[in-house]
Amino acid sequence: MVKETPAAALLPVKTTSGTSTVPGMPVDPPRPGKVETDITYCSPDGLPQQMDLYYPPETIRPPWPVVVYIHGGSWQQGDKETAFYMPSFLELQARGFFIVAINYRLAPVHPFPAQIEDARCAIRFLRANASKYHIQSNHIGTIGDSAGGHLAALLGLAGTNQDWDSAEFADQSPDVQAVVSLYGISDLTRVFENDGTQIWPRVFGVIEKTDPRLNSASPLSYVHRNAPPFLLIHGNLDHIVPFEQSQWLFDALRNTGNSVDLIEVHNADHAFVQVGENPIDPEISSLDRSVVEFFVQTLLRGQ
Repeated sequence: MVKETPAAALLPVKTTSGTSTVPGMPVDPPRPGKVETDITYCSPDGLPQQMDLYYPPETIRPPWPVVVYIHGGSWQQGDKETAFYMPSFLELQARGFFIVAINYRLAPVHPFPAQIEDARCAIRFLRANASKYHIQSNHIGTIGDSAGGHLAALLGLAGTNQDWDSAEFADQSPDVQAVVSLYGISDLTRVFENDGTQIWPRVFGVIEKTDPRLNSASPLSYVHRNAPPFLLIHGNLDHIVPFEQSQWLFDALRNTGNSVDLIEVHNADHAFVQVGENPIDPEISSLDRSVVEFFVQTLLRGQ
């Protein structure tokens, strides 16, 4: 199915303290390549999971590097269609990237690790179908926001955890070659404990921070010397996922000799919503450019 692109302008989002521009809102110009939606990539327990495919312009010859988007929503909600409006993805498409946005099973009906199992299966599906989609199977990056950032980081770090692999496309690797985490969680033992969200029991099936399942689900537990390059972007006033979550992951990756950058977004809450009178810094357009340049450097120029 080919999706038509709406013409829309970047929309401001009203907050209690002002107006802020938030990633995920409609933008202009139209998409540079065709879009195929609702492609089934895996069917865990007979439940089809789907992805959308955003092609580069026809003028750019394949094979193309790949960026896989994983949506947020506290592992319990959200949809892959968010990607359709992200300005950084428009630019990546125009520069020759094949963009993929995935849905995955949601809690509480499907508790963790269903989400990372699906994300890993999506990567294996893409590798198994590299010739069909004319993509570079050894140039796959991932980006996620919030819960999606957590899953993207797990994709980058926990490749050897075969407990999260299903039988589909089992001969293919779930590894990725570059990771962007936007305000993602790195240590689940130090977030959500007393915030009233019930995320621990609803998503991870635990009630106490000492439960080993929280460590098992935390990207920080899997940091190793040969991790792919990481870019972490986080608001310094994030009240849902504290900025320290990205700082801890940055420190651990850097201390083990990995390539990692951390952009601290000042005056920004979760999803880069402005807090107070001063604008967020860097501004959204600058963050988009940073994301694009990161993937260009790690996946395109490294060909």
